[in-house]
Amino acid sequence: MKKIIISFIFLTLIFIVGCKASTTYNIEYICEEGAHIEGDAHQKVKNGENGKEIELVIEEGYYFDSWSDGLETLTRSETNVTKNLTLTAKIKKVCKVTYQVSMKEAGSIAGELNQVIKDKNGTTQVYARANRGFKFVKWSDGVTSPFRRGDIYNEDVIIKAIFKYEKYDIPVITIDTNNVPVVSKEDYIPMNLSISNTEDEYILSNVKGKIRGRGNSTWGMPKTPYKLKFEKKQNLFGGGSSKTWTLIANYCDKSLIRNYLAYELSSMCSGIDYTTNHIIVEVVFNQEYQGVYLLCDQMEVGKTRVNIEEDSKDINTGYLLELDNRAPEEGVVNVDYFYSNGIPYAIKSPKTDSEYYSTAQLEYIKEYLNASIDAINIKKMEVIKKYIDVDSFVDTYIIQELFKNCDVGYSSFYLYKDKGGVLKAGPIWDFDISSGNCDYSDSDTPYYYRTRNVNIWYQKLMNVNDFYELVKKRYKELQPAIESIILKCNDILVNYKNAFERNFEKWPILGIYVWPNTEEIVNCKTVESQIYYLSNWLSTRNQWLLGVLE
Repeated sequence: MKKIIISFIFLTLIFIVGCKASTTYNIEYICEEGAHIEGDAHQKVKNGENGKEIELVIEEGYYFDSWSDGLETLTRSETNVTKNLTLTAKIKKVCKVTYQVSMKEAGSIAGELNQVIKDKNGTTQVYARANRGFKFVKWSDGVTSPFRRGDIYNEDVIIKAIFKYEKYDIPVITIDTNNVPVVSKEDYIPMNLSISNTEDEYILSNVKGKIRGRGNSTWGMPKTPYKLKFEKKQNLFGGGSSKTWTLIANYCDKSLIRNYLAYELSSMCSGIDYTTNHIIVEVVFNQEYQGVYLLCDQMEVGKTRVNIEEDSKDINTGYLLELDNRAPEEGVVNVDYFYSNGIPYAIKSPKTDSEYYSTAQLEYIKEYLNASIDAINIKKMEVIKKYIDVDSFVDTYIIQELFKNCDVGYSSFYLYKDKGGVLKAGPIWDFDISSGNCDYSDSDTPYYYRTRNVNIWYQKLMNVNDFYELVKKRYKELQPAIESIILKCNDILVNYKNAFERNFEKWPILGIYVWPNTEEIVNCKTVESQIYYLSNWLSTRNQWLLGVLE
C-alpha cells in the first residue's frame, strides 16, 4: 500500500511539472497614435521561453516616451516569459511652445521663447523677469514660479508671463512689547504684532504672541535678531501657517541680501524639497525704527516646513539634524547632540525634551550617519543611494560652493530623514557670512574650493567620480537660475534702495569694519557699491566654478 501511495505522488508531480512546462502565455504589444509596430505584436510563448523581437517605428510629428514597464528602447524582445504581458508604447505629439509676456513694458523672458518639444525632457529653462515698476504674478497656465523647465504638452500652446503694476512698497512689521526690551534669547516676552504697507490679504493688526532674541554670533551685535512665536498659527505673506517665525537682522552683511539670494536659488532647485520663506521687510519695535530685516521660517518640522514625521516613539521616525560645532556648549552629549566621525550633530527633531524621545532614537540616527559615511567611502553610487538622497546633496553642494559659505563645515548645515526614507541635505540656512564677506582663511576670494574642503560630506562625496560628474552636469543645468539671482541684485537695488538707505541711517556702519568684513567691503561706502560688490563677486565665482567643473 505504501509503495502505491508513493508512486501516485510521484506521478502527480510529473503531471504538474509537465502541465507547467506546456503552459503558453500571451505577449501583446500596443502603441498609441503616432507609431506602429513591425514584427509580431501578438505572440504566444511557452513557459520560460523567449519572445520574438519587435521594433517600434515612430511616425513623423511624434516622439517616443517609454514603454509602460519603463523600457526606453525602440526594439525589444521578452526573455524567460512566465506570465501574460501587455506592453504599451507611450507616444507623444511633437508640439510647439511659445513663451510671451502679457505686457511688453512689464518685463521680459530669459531663455528660448519658441521651442519644439520632441523628446521626454520637454522644454528648456525660461525665466520671467519683471521690469521696474512691475511684478511677476504667474504664467497663463497657472504656474506661479517665474523659473520653469521641462514642460510637456500634446498640442501647440502659447504661454504668457503675466505681470502687474507694483502697487506696494516694502512691508512694515510693527512690534509692541509695552516698552519692555528684548534682552534674552532664552526667555520670551509678550508682544502684539502688526503688518502694514502690503497687500490687503497679508495685513495684520495687533496679533498676540511673544518674542525673544536669537542667533549665535549675531546675537551680540547691536541690531537684534528676533524669534517670534504667536498664540495661534499665522500664515505670514502666504508662506504657510505656523506659530514660529524669525526676523534675521543681517547686521554684518551690508548688502542685506546674501541670505535672500541663497534662498532664492534654493527655491529654484528641484533637488531641494523645502526652502525657508524669505521676505524683505522693515521693522518698527516699540515705535522705534529698527531697519531692514529678512522674515524667515524657524528651522523646524511642520507641514509647511520640513515635512517629516514627528512625535513618534519609533526609532525609524523623522529626524532633523544640524552639523553644529557649538552643540557641546549648548547641550548634553548623547542627549541633545552626538558625534559621528568626530563631528557634533545637534538633534532638532525629535525634540529631545519630549515624551517621545529616547536613547534608542539617538543611537539609530547616529548609526545611520555612520553607515552613510561608510557607504560613501565605498565610492559606488548604487550603495550610496541606499543611504542618501543624491539629488539633494548635489543641489545643496552647488549653492554652498557658489556662495562659498564660511560656516558650511562648522554650523548651520542641516540634514533630515523621514520615516523609512534616506538622508537628505538641507534646508540651506545662514549665508550672511559668505560671498566674500569673511576676512579669515581664503573665504574673501571668489576662487578656490571651500565646501568640498571643509564639510565632511563633500570632502568624501566629491571624491566619488559619479557624484562629481553629477555636480558638473547639474551646475550647467542651473546656469539660468544662477544668472537670474545675480541679475536680481539690480532689481533689488531698484526696488529696495530707499529702504536700505533708511537701514544705514539707523545703523551708520557703511565704511566701518564690522566682523568679519573684508577690506573691500569696508571700502564700499554706499548701498549701490555693496550690491555691486556682491553681484560682481558672485559673477566671478560662477565663472570660476564653470571653469574648474569642466
